[in-house]
Amino acid sequence: MILVILAMGVFLVGCQSTSTSVGRVWGHLNHGRYGAASVTDGHYIYVLGGSDATYAPLPVERFDPISGEVEVMPWQTLPRRYLSAVWADGAIWVFGGESPTALVPEIERIDPITGAVSIVGTLHVPRRHMSVAQLDGTVYLVGGIGRGEEQDGRGNTVERFDPHQGKTTLGPPLPEAVLTKVAAAGGKLYALGTWTQAESTSRRAYVLDETKNWQRLPDLPWPLSAQTMVGAGEQIYSFGDYVEMGRVVRYDVKRSRAEKLPVNYTPRRHATSVILGHQVYVIGGNIATRQSALDTIEVFSLADLRRLHP
Repeated sequence: MILVILAMGVFLVGCQSTSTSVGRVWGHLNHGRYGAASVTDGHYIYVLGGSDATYAPLPVERFDPISGEVEVMPWQTLPRRYLSAVWADGAIWVFGGESPTALVPEIERIDPITGAVSIVGTLHVPRRHMSVAQLDGTVYLVGGIGRGEEQDGRGNTVERFDPHQGKTTLGPPLPEAVLTKVAAAGGKLYALGTWTQAESTSRRAYVLDETKNWQRLPDLPWPLSAQTMVGAGEQIYSFGDYVEMGRVVRYDVKRSRAEKLPVNYTPRRHATSVILGHQVYVIGGNIATRQSALDTIEVFSLADLRRLHP
């Protein structure tokens, strides 16, 4: 009986330690970067734009989660950080952000097979820190700010991009001009956490409902900004925060409930993330306003994230 009890104790301790050590460092980019974007074609993950610790523009990198190879691509893209990107119709589409001197209005299309980069149009409202998510075949470009942290109303903007036509149209505006993060989950689009010049971070959350209007949800338990988010099923997973950089959050869209998860996560903000298979990859980021750019690629199992308890 004593041996059984001891064995059960070891088992429970092992389970408990596993629940707090979900995630592992998968590898490293060739270039540390923050304010980047990432997409996947189902085989590779592409990391685009961003800035290193000296604000220098950076090349596109491609990494293979199977072989572990990280490759710098020779593609001639526009330099930009705090950009957004999606994979759609067999191509990479790049939106928004800022160059070292100005906001970038051009929308780029990258053919990953030929490496051809073309400009297919411009945003209605150029901005940086714009967040992007796909829902029902439409790409939504949400919120953002101008140069020098100017809000000047552009954060109300929502643009809808049709990858088939390569065109953008204005969508239902946000209720307020904010920098926010969006993710699609449960068939809807969610915006969690906001940043404004007047208020800095806030606890507000919104959903784009069936009438295609934004509705305010119950506030989050804590302010949230500068995070990276992905949607999976009925859950949204958020990594990092401007202040609490090691925070990992699971948001249940059915219950409008956010919970902190006990995850060993490399603290950072302004990272980028993407789901490939049943894994979430969190890439890059920084830990300080200046002279900081991480090259870390960290991987988390969606199954592990779902089963964790706060």
